[in-house]
Amino acid sequence: MAMDRKLTYPVLRDGGSLVYQWAPCYRIWATERASKIAIIANRTGLISLARICMTLAHSGTSCPLHDHLEVGTDLEEGSTELTLVLEGDGCGVEGTPTGDLGEVVFNIPVAGSRIDREFRLGPSERVESATDGDGLTITASREGFVALARIFMILAEPEARFGTRVVLSRSSGLGDGPAIEIEKAAPVGERSPSRPRAWKVWASEAWREEEHGDAGPLVDGTLLLDDRARAFFTEACGLVASPSDEGAAEGLPWRLSDVPEVSGLVYEEVDLAQEEDGGVWIRRYALAPERIAGYDLFRLKGDPTSGIYASQRLFERWLEAGLAGLAFQLVWDSSYEEQPVFATPDDDGPAWVDEV
Repeated sequence: MAMDRKLTYPVLRDGGSLVYQWAPCYRIWATERASKIAIIANRTGLISLARICMTLAHSGTSCPLHDHLEVGTDLEEGSTELTLVLEGDGCGVEGTPTGDLGEVVFNIPVAGSRIDREFRLGPSERVESATDGDGLTITASREGFVALARIFMILAEPEARFGTRVVLSRSSGLGDGPAIEIEKAAPVGERSPSRPRAWKVWASEAWREEEHGDAGPLVDGTLLLDDRARAFFTEACGLVASPSDEGAAEGLPWRLSDVPEVSGLVYEEVDLAQEEDGGVWIRRYALAPERIAGYDLFRLKGDPTSGIYASQRLFERWLEAGLAGLAFQLVWDSSYEEQPVFATPDDDGPAWVDEV
């Protein structure tokens, strides 16, 4: 059984600069482990790596083209710098302007815990590896980087369990150098600190256009869910959805209406604005972190928009689960000296995350 997965990525032409499209909340580690080059990443890190590979594969610049993934900026602490190099005879691809998006569709097998047997590099999919005192290096042809991108996308599938690994060695077509081991990392642990943030939950663009996804928000502050999303919210928040006919035709037979309402707004600091038709939106949020602590999905008492909000923890877990139908708008961040101002009701603000 297999499914098609679409991936967009930035491309460039001669004289352009490499531009990458990082997925939100990505985490990537690169290190040398048991005489192998080990690359460990969470789901959004794997998607980010797939995009980098496709960007390198479809650049139109003179070769060899290389990029450094550096510790502390691109890679997590404890990693070793990783350099990705497009080999000379993999170049010459006609480029397009920097910042334009390319698109590829991968046919992805539904992955279990062991998918390494799925992978053999073809003759044109050249990949080599090397280690030295300065870091780790992976050199590949254009086709080799496309093959690596497909591996990353296979591991990013929700059905691929945490800890699943793909090992590329001589027997699977790897060229010179140590074996490459790619592993799907588990999400952030429950005890890992996460700065207080509030993400407002909206319908994703795909849901608005096609009414397609695992969940869809309603204007009254409730959610319609399919079976996967129902299980997600039960496990992540302890919230139980009830059967509903309202979304059954769209494959969403469950309604989550028991979203807790918390007194998190600091009313004297909240900035409200009014639309011409009389509607009201919040121009600037002011929340009391101690009042929303412990709530992963919540509504705000006195919120004129009847919105639903998610914690940083729930936001990251939704991304890891690979579910669709919801978009997230960052409306409040405890680390900001000044909270963002939403000039209009349609202002995306500092961060708007649709489907990854």
